Amino acid sequence: MATLMVHYPCQLSLGIMDELQKNFTVFFWIMMAGGALRFVLLSLAGLNLGQSGPNLEILLANLHQLQPIRNCIIFTESDAVRDSIRTFHKFVPVIVVNIQERRAGEDYNSTWRKSIETHLSNYYNVYFTFLEKSQQFERSFSKIASLNFWKARQRNVFVGNFTLDQVEVYSERAFRNNWATNLVFTNSSFASLSRYDHFGKVLRTQKSADLIFLDTASDFHGNRFEAAMFPSLLARWNGHRYEGRDGSLLLELTKQLNATVKYRHFPAGDYGDIYPNGTCTGTFKEVLEGRSHASFNGRFMAREYLRIVDYTYPHDIHSLVVMLPVRSKAEGNLLRVLPLLPHALGAALLVLFDVYLKFFSHTPLGKILLVNTQLLANLPVYPLPVKYYRMLLMALTVYYFYLIADLQAKLTSVLTAKESEPELTRISEAASLAYRFSTEDIFRITLERFEGADQEYVSEILGKNSFYPTQEFARRMSKCVKDEAFLTVEKLAAAYTQLTVDEQGYQKKCYYKVAQQLNPAQLTFVFRYGTPILGKVNRVILSSIEAGLMEFWQRSRRNVLTYATNHSPTQITFGNFQLLARGIWLSWIATFAVFLVEL
Repeated sequence: MATLMVHYPCQLSLGIMDELQKNFTVFFWIMMAGGALRFVLLSLAGLNLGQSGPNLEILLANLHQLQPIRNCIIFTESDAVRDSIRTFHKFVPVIVVNIQERRAGEDYNSTWRKSIETHLSNYYNVYFTFLEKSQQFERSFSKIASLNFWKARQRNVFVGNFTLDQVEVYSERAFRNNWATNLVFTNSSFASLSRYDHFGKVLRTQKSADLIFLDTASDFHGNRFEAAMFPSLLARWNGHRYEGRDGSLLLELTKQLNATVKYRHFPAGDYGDIYPNGTCTGTFKEVLEGRSHASFNGRFMAREYLRIVDYTYPHDIHSLVVMLPVRSKAEGNLLRVLPLLPHALGAALLVLFDVYLKFFSHTPLGKILLVNTQLLANLPVYPLPVKYYRMLLMALTVYYFYLIADLQAKLTSVLTAKESEPELTRISEAASLAYRFSTEDIFRITLERFEGADQEYVSEILGKNSFYPTQEFARRMSKCVKDEAFLTVEKLAAAYTQLTVDEQGYQKKCYYKVAQQLNPAQLTFVFRYGTPILGKVNRVILSSIEAGLMEFWQRSRRNVLTYATNHSPTQITFGNFQLLARGIWLSWIATFAVFLVEL
């Protein structure tokens, strides 16, 4: 009994240990089988953790030394790859995207959208795609290209067993369909990288990781750069190329890209837009559908289009202003109260008197001119025969009547002229005026989609507004009309004002600028979404600005506008009458010279 009491606990402990040993053996073999199954699944997915994992980590380290990387994005169609990649955070964060989870036409949820905004679309990302078979490239790439955050300029690395022929064929197709230029191909060991240069028609293979960052789009090797353009004041077509600010910037860009320009011509002012019914028009449609690389007429940046096209760095900033006609004071009042009949009658009778002296009395021209001068200057009249005194008396009577009427009109004008009216300073005040408004076509979309504190007044102005091409707008403004106001940009207002002075032929201010300005807008060019040459384009624009391009165009705008109006239909202006008056004065001077010679 005592023996049992002593040895029973030991036997019980040994039994428990045997049971635990059996369970541990079973658990060990289960773990081994799970590890083997996991290894097989990962191998099928194209990612061998024993080989690809360290190699990928080394590659990321090398890439990070060449250029800072924000994220490493891995595309896969296997859950096993997503579950296995947990260790590559030493150099850069790794985000795994299963492209099978997104069905056609299905959008991401709000959490996933935030992830897209903050991580997946960053320019400094590198994108890896692991493929089980190289033949899966086109199907996988089409899925990747349909993702919201994918752009053609992103750096993509495809991991699989690719031959050099497949690298060239797949690269050409991706470039032709999606304009993707940054595609690199490698195998699971990352021993070598291959890349096809579409512009230079060269297949590059090397071990260095800098092949991923190679910018092949910086040199077109003479290939075509297609630009959708239309003629304007800043892009004048000379039969061979566009001149002006926009045309010169395009030529500078193609020179830097070593490209050949192909122009796709459009009607003047055909910027294009997307309308509520879904219709897309103009050069905007040309870029959106991929038929042109860019629309190279400067246009205002639209916030709603930031996800479907690429805007370049702003090369100009414009603020819309309202130009109102100067309210004439005594001068305009004088024209309203001055009786025109005495002027016309007096001039007609003086002409008849001169004709009578010339053809009936055969008086020399010098004497006739002297008589006219004496009459107008109220001097003693040149002695004439008695038989001509009746004609002279009638001329003097008309002359004095003309003089009295003129003085009376001037006095009436001074007495009835209003006090100087202050210039308007607010958009709301300008909108309430009973004026016609005119605007250039290029500002149509900006005004129709205007948002801001003055939206109500802008809508009121648009109700009385008409849009015109730039040449017609400049012609209308040069008329110096008193019941028409104009909407233009601040930097063009001075040029238009100077143009009006040149056209009218006298230094008179026809318009003044309302002090309050509408929201400033950035002027940019439109490129295909995700274009790989956007960085190059922005560098060209910045270098042009630093070289003084904007100051040069500020000085040359006047010449550009004068060119436009000089090539418009000829119209009779005040300058024509001034030219006629100068001709009359020259004739009188010549007559005096002849008269002095006769004396």
